[in-house]
Amino acid sequence: MSDDEAALYNSWKRVMGEAERNLLCTWHVLRNWNKKVVCVKDKSLRDELSSRLRNLIMELEIPTFESMLSSLLSWLTHVDLAEFHEYFTSHYTHRKEVWAHCYRLHAGINTNMSLERMHGTIKHHYLNSKTTKGMDVSFSALLKYLRTKIVDRVITNYRANLTTKARYSRIRHKSSLSVSTSLVTPINDEWVVHSFSQPWRTYTVNRIKDECECNLFCHDCNTCIHMFLCSCADNSIKSNMCKHIHLLSRFLKEKGNPNEDLSDIEFNDYDLVINTSLETEARQKELRAHVKELAGCEQPEAEYDVQEARGNFETALALVETKAEFKIVNDSLKNALSLLRSHKSSTASSMVRLSCALSQQTQKLICKFDLTRRLKTVSRKSITELLQILDNLN
Repeated sequence: MSDDEAALYNSWKRVMGEAERNLLCTWHVLRNWNKKVVCVKDKSLRDELSSRLRNLIMELEIPTFESMLSSLLSWLTHVDLAEFHEYFTSHYTHRKEVWAHCYRLHAGINTNMSLERMHGTIKHHYLNSKTTKGMDVSFSALLKYLRTKIVDRVITNYRANLTTKARYSRIRHKSSLSVSTSLVTPINDEWVVHSFSQPWRTYTVNRIKDECECNLFCHDCNTCIHMFLCSCADNSIKSNMCKHIHLLSRFLKEKGNPNEDLSDIEFNDYDLVINTSLETEARQKELRAHVKELAGCEQPEAEYDVQEARGNFETALALVETKAEFKIVNDSLKNALSLLRSHKSSTASSMVRLSCALSQQTQKLICKFDLTRRLKTVSRKSITELLQILDNLN
């Protein structure tokens, strides 16, 4: 996925080969259209054209999309917007598969704004908005960016922050509790769920997995984000666990236990935590790996041949026949010991500096955000755990 610049995809093909799917970023497509729409002088025509275009790109049914596209082209001819008609037909009508939502259902991506944000951070923050000609400067900026992201990951991991997907899942779960499961109708091997706000609109939900072990799991619904597919835009385009899937999960749970009513459950802000108790060991293992990476520590070798090193040393001593030869071996050994002590000392100081930096950065985050007393307690406890791990590594 990229914007409408041909050079980007040409570069991809040259290095990676032909892509299975080539999609255009929705945000960039709408921006290109708006640049042309603002040239329409009549405000009423401008507003209607903008509305038609947005509805067209977001339509999820292919037959409806084709009908809306034909209607749009006829309307452009009727209202005498020949310039926009020519622009639209020459650039978009012949390749609707790369920009229309109905041709990218469940693709898992809709915009490339995360990549654009990363590029902007590296360009403006690490390269100071300057053009770089040397690869060494670019690689240095990338390494600094990665180091910062690792530090952020360490802090986020021990603050028990929710990911965006998990937060959206909890919001949609709470929204699904406000309606009755009577909106769900089973048909063969799938379910039809009526829209919450527009009862005449329906969405189809299909089960694709019986079990999943990922972390994006709603324990109240006993459902993972990868277990169902819904035909709504929130799931098929944005890849969120939509409220229709949450409602269906409640429907299936009540069907399995008719005496259990989940609609009266009350949630507060502290309930917005998903699968935190099962990740402690994995998070500590990840933290140790990140800390060693940041401190420049070499990972311990899984296997190393001590006998070979001892044999080489004994062979060197066996070859000694004169005082001068003994001095060569002895000086080499002293030099090796000096280098080893220096390496251990620099590693220890790096760990101490890293410990102070992580502690200061986490404390700044606590002061920066207006958190509840519970979150502050969790954060301080996390800092203590982090520093204990650093001390053990040291």
